[in-house]
Formats: sequence, structure tokens, C-alpha cells
Amino acid sequence: MITDLFGASSVYAALRTGLDRETVRQRRIAHRVANAQSALAGDGIANGQPQKAAAAKADLEQSMVNLADTQLRYDATAVLLQKAYGQFRSALKND
Repeated sequence: MITDLFGASSVYAALRTGLDRETVRQRRIAHRVANAQSALAGDGIANGQPQKAAAAKADLEQSMVNLADTQLRYDATAVLLQKAYGQFRSALKND
């Protein structure tokens, strides 16, 4: 019974796993953003090569979009987990 509530196949475990995945994804994207920003440091030209600057700017823009998407997913998953725990707490109080 208790493993059904908190085991690997529970809603709680799925939501926690989702949060962990989004955290890892957020860190990877943040690393790409940092690399793109350092490539464009100074005059906005990637390491003195204008042709690479456009690619670096496009990569930076796409990474920022991915970062925002990941943040929204993380926040939504956190809210769902909070609601699931709230329902569990409520069920315990009513008994």
C-alpha cells in the first residue's frame, strides 16, 4: 500500500523525476548560453570572425528560448507536485 503512494510508479515519483530532468536540462542550456555569450564577448564578433558571430547569436537566441521553456515546465511540474502533496496531506487530516 505505501509503495503505491511513494514507489517508483507513483505520481509523486513521476513528478520528482520530472523536476530532476528539468533541472539537468536547465543546467545544460545555461552552459550553452554562457558559452555563446563568451564567444560574443567584447565587440559582438565571435572570436574575431564575423561569420561565426551570426551562428553564435542564433544559438544564443535559441538557447534562451529553450531556457524559458524549461523554466515554464519546471514551474508547472513543481506546482503539480505541490498540489499532489497537498491532496495527500488533506487526505491524512480527514481520517
